[in-house]
Amino acid sequence: GLLGTYSLQAELYRQFPVFRKTGGQEVLYLHEGGQWSVSQGLGEEQSLRSRLRGSLTPPGDSRWEFWDVEDGEWRTEPSISVLPFRHPEYLSLEYKGDDQVVREVFESEMLEGMYKKQNIVHNTCPYYVKGEK
Repeated sequence: GLLGTYSLQAELYRQFPVFRKTGGQEVLYLHEGGQWSVSQGLGEEQSLRSRLRGSLTPPGDSRWEFWDVEDGEWRTEPSISVLPFRHPEYLSLEYKGDDQVVREVFESEMLEGMYKKQNIVHNTCPYYVKGEK
């Protein structure tokens, strides 16, 4: 399916950013028609597109439409939205399982606790450091 998490890629298409679905081949990109589109590949038939044209980034709202195969036309669907993913400022790490080896590692390494997001990024992911909230 088309729904999921799309990550910014290093490649550009027509001088604009490309987002690729995690675990899939689908892409979100600026189509030749001026709409942000989701399809199986760059330049391929659109399955989902923004109604807004000419935006420099994917519209972060519910103004998207899908191709209705049965009727052969674009249909607006207000329940579809494209929203940016935001990493949380804090993560809580704890172990509640029964595996004694894992529990011992958590205890000996003092892994449980609150982790705060830092202004450091590694492989496009934020870096968290254990500390107090």
